[in-house]
Order: sequence, then structure tokens, then C-alpha cells
Amino acid sequence: MLIVLVVLIALTEAGVAIGPMLAGAGIFGVVLGMGAQSLLKDILAGVFYIIDDAFRIGKYIEIGTLRGEVETISLRSMQVRHHRGALHTIPYGTILSISNLSRDWVIVKIVFQLPLDTDLVRLKQIVKRISAEYMENNKLAPFILQPLKFQGVDEFDLNGIFVRLKFITIPGEQFVIRRELLLRLKTAFSEEGIEFAKRSVTVNSIDPKAIAAADDHDEL
Repeated sequence: MLIVLVVLIALTEAGVAIGPMLAGAGIFGVVLGMGAQSLLKDILAGVFYIIDDAFRIGKYIEIGTLRGEVETISLRSMQVRHHRGALHTIPYGTILSISNLSRDWVIVKIVFQLPLDTDLVRLKQIVKRISAEYMENNKLAPFILQPLKFQGVDEFDLNGIFVRLKFITIPGEQFVIRRELLLRLKTAFSEEGIEFAKRSVTVNSIDPKAIAAADDHDEL
């Protein structure tokens, strides 16, 4: 501090205007202080997230509208790789909440629409049979925590009924198992003669003669 004062006095004696220099130093100090505050916020937030075990390297997480796998964890930020390849750098201080999609287990729900006259008892039997087949599959069964279950009618409209199935699996394996189950369900439905609901539009036409007769009546 003493050296800084000596230098400033020497510059003043030499005729150098130190006012602008002091003003610039003050602005620099304010900017530096704001940056240090932001840095401290990021570091502290990161420490607490790590203490809470909110994420780890290799885990698939969701932050706001961003999703991806955690690739690197640094002192003030993390890098998340989106499944399409984009790499997002996210400061900890900007994170409001984290959804860890790789923790413990994942519930997968499948909803599809069938015609209103579908035999639900027969459908349940088909789902039960497919579920049993997959639980005997040595490649997929180790990843399935709860087998595929028929949950009944979810809702219905004029086009058909919506039925819902669900299963529980180890995180990260749900996508492969879901694709395999959908393929097997489609094949089984085709074999059993069960069709998916088809949307239709009904158009009521009016006889032109009736329209002409109505016009003649109005003229009278």
C-alpha cells in the first residue's frame, strides 16, 4: 500500500493526471468484485450439488429444457452432452433444479388407441403372455425390475379406447426395452387380428332435389 502511495505521489509531482487512473481503477474494482461474486456463487452452488449427490459423471440429467449425459465436472461448471451431440457448459449458479434420469429405476408407460369393440380380456392375456416371454429373455430380463403390466382403459373418445401399459426398468435401458416391446406388441396384435384405432371423418350429404324443393318452397 505504501509503495502504491509513493508511486501516485511521484506521478503527481511529475505532472501526470492520476484522476482518470483512479476512476478507471475504481470501475475495474467494481467489475472484478461482481465477477468474484458470480464465481463464488457458482462454486458454492456446485459444492452443495455435489454434497447432495445430485449428479455424477456419466449420468443422464435434465436441467430446464436441456438434457444430456454429464461428461465433465469442474470447479464452477459442468459439461453436458446432448444425445444429438451438442455439448452444453452450465455454470452451477444458474441451475434452479436438476432432474437425474439415471437414478435407481425408471417407470415407462405405453399408451395406444384401439377400436371401441376391442376384447379387453383377450388383450390383457396377450400382454401377459408377452410379458412372460420377456422375463425369460436372458438379454433383457436382467434390466427389467417390474414386468410389463396391463393397466386397463385410460380414456376413450369417438375413435376408440386408450389403453395403458407400464413396466419398470434400470435407467438407461428403458429405450431399448420399449422399442422391443412395441415391436412384439405390434406383431402379436397382427397375429391375433387386433387393429389399432383409425381416425375417421363422417360427412353427411344432402340430396340436391331436397335442396331445390326447399328453395321453391321459400319462393312461394
